Amino acid sequence: MATAAAWRALGWGLVALAGWAAAAGLYESGAGPVSVLEAASVRAALLGSPSAWLLQFYSSACGHCVAFAPAWRALAADVREWESAIRIGVLDCGAGVNYEVCKEYGIQYYPTFRYFRAFSTQFTTGENQHGSDRELQMVRQSMIDFLQNHSQETKPPACPPLEPIV
Repeated sequence: MATAAAWRALGWGLVALAGWAAAAGLYESGAGPVSVLEAASVRAALLGSPSAWLLQFYSSACGHCVAFAPAWRALAADVREWESAIRIGVLDCGAGVNYEVCKEYGIQYYPTFRYFRAFSTQFTTGENQHGSDRELQMVRQSMIDFLQNHSQETKPPACPPLEPIV
């Protein structure tokens, strides 16, 4: 006969398993507009890229990250036409193979959003996407602001003119 403690442990185990199963499919490589990066591919993707990047460092076990995933996918779909100027990506710091690279980027909490400039020739930890506002329109505007702040030499060639209309 099982004890109450054993039933509680089984219940928590099932809850954890259900959470893991839901989080395991947060982002699928090649299945949408979000670029899924890993420790083996992140530096190659960012260094020398003709596009700027907005990268979300997340953990598949983070409740905020799981809740935000649909909005992040929607943002990536919304700005898909901008991909030649700025790309949207993710890196799962909760995956064991990515742990060390997330430490190298100084990731301490999830989700963390960082911008990376086009044509970077040296390792950088990126620039934080500031503000607690994660509404899609605000993030889109911050992406435009980030592109406007590129120097002429580092501006992605596919970046349209972002001058104000007067």
